[in-house]
Amino acid sequence: ILFWFFLLVFIGSASYLLYELVIVPYQNHKSISKFQDAYGTAVSNAASQQPKPDTGGELQVLDKFKPLLEMNGDVVGWLTVPNTSLNHPVFYKPDGNNYYLKRDAEQNYNKLGSLYIADYCKMDPNPSQVLVIHGHNMEDSDEMFGQLMKFKKADFLQENPVFTFDTLYREAKWKIIGVCRVSAYESHGDDFHYNATEYGDQASFDEFIYKMRVRSLYHIQDDVSYEDQLLIFSTCDYAFYGDRFIVVARRLREDETEESVRAQYILEVNDAVLYPNLYYDTYQAERPTEEQIASSYASFYIAE
Repeated sequence: ILFWFFLLVFIGSASYLLYELVIVPYQNHKSISKFQDAYGTAVSNAASQQPKPDTGGELQVLDKFKPLLEMNGDVVGWLTVPNTSLNHPVFYKPDGNNYYLKRDAEQNYNKLGSLYIADYCKMDPNPSQVLVIHGHNMEDSDEMFGQLMKFKKADFLQENPVFTFDTLYREAKWKIIGVCRVSAYESHGDDFHYNATEYGDQASFDEFIYKMRVRSLYHIQDDVSYEDQLLIFSTCDYAFYGDRFIVVARRLREDETEESVRAQYILEVNDAVLYPNLYYDTYQAERPTEEQIASSYASFYIAE
């Protein structure tokens, strides 16, 4: 009896692990691969086509996205982050209540989910000042936004400060200006609302940038301004309950190139990084003083 009992337990456990660690990722990869193949073919075809005539400023869906829209009408963009496996479609479902949190690119249930724009954002033709992309960081793998953990390392960030996020109507590259560990809950002692999408004036925008910079693992030289559009990646970090690891980026301006940004990218370790109070409670760590935070900020961003 014990033999058969333990045999059944073994078979059940093995089957569960096989499903969770092999079948689920395989199904997700298979779904994404269909979109990657279609996108790659469309990009190649678009590159060989003649330029389109001027449409008088009216937004037109880029040709490379048309096959994807036939596969899933919720596609709104494509994200490519160098030296990671992030080469993924991004979806958007207004009032979708995190619809793609546990759905793959073909809208089938899958716990790995998909990358998606938060439903409280606005997309083209009049996108939000700040766009937020959510994605899972699976504890047992580096799927989806688990890849963002690479940006915790200064060397990786220094070598990969620019990524591509194209929307249906616009191609764009983005410069990373902050990587932070924050909390999704204000009760954790963090008043940094990183997921706000609009800032009504210069003062509120500057306050957001300051709060982001003092929470960033690295100080990053940048002249971000109120006129810039921002993009934020958000995923779980598992350092404490309710924490989020976010990567903040701004869109490259017309007079900037990826090469020029890379050549001038300057960062240094933030020696007074600010975490939510729950972090210090969890790890019995000492919170930096306001003087230390202000001094670290001023020495990098204000010092001549």
